[in-house]
Amino acid sequence: MVNRDLTISVIVPTFNGARKIIELLKSLKMQTKLPNELIVVIDGSTDNTFEDVKIFEKDFPKLIIIEQKNNGRSSAKNNGAKVANGDLLVFYDDDMAPSSNSLQAHVNFHQTSLQPSLLCGNPVDLEGDQNTDIQNYKAYISSRWMLGYRDKINKLELSNFFFTAANCSVPKLIFHSLRGFDERLSDMEDYDFAFRAFKNGIEVYFDKSNVAVHRDLITASSYVKRVGEYQSSKLKWIELHHTEGVVANKKNHWKKVFYSPFAFSFWIKAIDKNCFIFFPKRIRYWLYDIIIQANGIEFRT
Repeated sequence: MVNRDLTISVIVPTFNGARKIIELLKSLKMQTKLPNELIVVIDGSTDNTFEDVKIFEKDFPKLIIIEQKNNGRSSAKNNGAKVANGDLLVFYDDDMAPSSNSLQAHVNFHQTSLQPSLLCGNPVDLEGDQNTDIQNYKAYISSRWMLGYRDKINKLELSNFFFTAANCSVPKLIFHSLRGFDERLSDMEDYDFAFRAFKNGIEVYFDKSNVAVHRDLITASSYVKRVGEYQSSKLKWIELHHTEGVVANKKNHWKKVFYSPFAFSFWIKAIDKNCFIFFPKRIRYWLYDIIIQANGIEFRT
């Protein structure tokens, strides 16, 4: 990458993101390096997202609002990239709150990179007393998973590969050379994008220190649904790529027998009603693992 000032286009896809997108935009206007343009793509929202975004016109040198019919996240991100003028495309989800130096960290990486690369920042879920137990569970498993990566920059290989567009950056020329996100996928489109880059010899990195806090207002019911949607997209992705890179879950009779008693909606409702809150955390989260696996993957509807 040429060592010069890069112009930045921040792209935010949103669907019914009223209120939560306000926190993202507040975080963006407090960045140590402001974007040259901010592109918000409203993906068929039925709330007042447009009005919430419009309030911030005075805070950004160039704010572009695109409204489209509901075509999914991949379409929203691709349409934002089509009108972007920046050298560097930076993507944030509408429920993120980037740390004040997040944009600067993205720019610093690409300015000093020896070749055009993809960078994924760290989407952090925080545990706290103000959270529901399922939110704290998600934060806990996310933090455990991140223990496998060292602080600051990690070069990713297939053995430790992951990528999320909730907080990521890519040179515009590389984005278009890869033809953007695959609109056939309703989930896992960010992993697919990075995987295609990797297979084309483009290096992919994870910056653990580039933090954006994820304000994910999940319930157990919505989380199980999301896990199921991701699993469906994963199987579709495997089919599209002939099982390369990700191994499909093999059918196992005894595994099904084990999970079958937990494959009922009352277990999910019990989590949301805090029925297990008096169990020790280790046991409680182990039970959540089983219930989510049973309903989201093994016996997903």
